[in-house]
Amino acid sequence: MPTLTDEIKTFIVKGLACYDTPSQVAEAVKAEFNVEITRQHVYAYDPNASQHMAPRWRELHAATRAALLRELAEIGIAHRAVRLRRLDRLASRSERNNVLTALKCFEMAAKECGGMYENRKPIVLQPTMQPALPEPPPAQPAAAHTEAPQPAATQPATLPAPPPAVMKPSSLGERTAPQAPAPRPQATVLAAPRPLAVLAQPPQSPALPEGRPLSREERYRAWARDRDARDRAIAAEALLASGRSSTLPPAS
Repeated sequence: MPTLTDEIKTFIVKGLACYDTPSQVAEAVKAEFNVEITRQHVYAYDPNASQHMAPRWRELHAATRAALLRELAEIGIAHRAVRLRRLDRLASRSERNNVLTALKCFEMAAKECGGMYENRKPIVLQPTMQPALPEPPPAQPAAAHTEAPQPAATQPATLPAPPPAVMKPSSLGERTAPQAPAPRPQATVLAAPRPLAVLAQPPQSPALPEGRPLSREERYRAWARDRDARDRAIAAEALLASGRSSTLPPAS
């Protein structure tokens, strides 16, 4: 293997740092320094493939890689004008001998002018707008919760309690049966007009001493008189309805 000078080693390290392949670096060394080396010899100066590389070459490789990434504008082919000039030169050379290659160069130049190979999107500055405040919801009309009037609870009419039965002592010292309590007042009902024969007779009530109850016979007589008066009133009403005058004698 030929002995490499520091100049050749620096050239190899920089070529690898610029993403050149070992084969390309070997060909570049032969063309530049007229020294023929193999790809394995070039791998010895690659920090990713060699573990016995001197620290100064590692530092040179890192510095060159950082400068390449930082100074991309210094590379000619990275610019569109440089690429178009080389495509124009290739198309001029192959226009007479190789028409297909010339057409391919024309196509690539057209794509290059149209930005086909660039992944750039136009940046449109949008005006900064304040976020719109949410509008309050429309006021809903309050539903009128009108409750239907509830009918008042009908309370049963409180009637006065019937008076207790009164035990009235008889004249003979015998205990009589207690009288039945007075019936509860009923609704007022308009009675039919009484006949003339009955209205003409004044009511007669038996004259009894105070505190003495009616005997059985007296109660029967009073019931009989009431029955006869009721029968006479019915008969008088019938006669009045038929248009004839009453011939019945007044009740005695």
